Amino acid sequence: MGPGHLYYIGILLTGLFVAPFSPLARVIVLSWLAGEFAWWLGMPMPWVNLGQHLAAFVIGSRYLRNEWCLAAWVMFVPMLACDALSLIQEQEIMAWWGLLCTALAQLVLLPMGMDAWRVGDTLLGGGAAGDARPRDFLRIGLRSA
Repeated sequence: MGPGHLYYIGILLTGLFVAPFSPLARVIVLSWLAGEFAWWLGMPMPWVNLGQHLAAFVIGSRYLRNEWCLAAWVMFVPMLACDALSLIQEQEIMAWWGLLCTALAQLVLLPMGMDAWRVGDTLLGGGAAGDARPRDFLRIGLRSA
């Protein structure tokens, strides 16, 4: 198992346990999935990384709920710098390691930016007590039985 696999495990755990309670984590996980799909279709990895990090940086700026989310969001700046280095084929090994370490640090910060009230309500109520989603039919106001 290599160092890149550690990120795969981290993004999987983030998607399962953090993303339901953090909009920024959802943006990061979905941008990663879109990037993996683009890479699978044959797009070069430096362009994939640049595209997914830039998209997550722009879209994620809307979901800065607290200082932890802000710290995780700011980490896109060095990631974009590493993507640029990789794109121009300068210091590619250092850029890869810098990207990996920054992305792992970002995944460590994301759980601290979760909405603690929703997490607590979900844990205490089994999901039903803290569920803010309407339980109506197609969310148009018709209550189902």
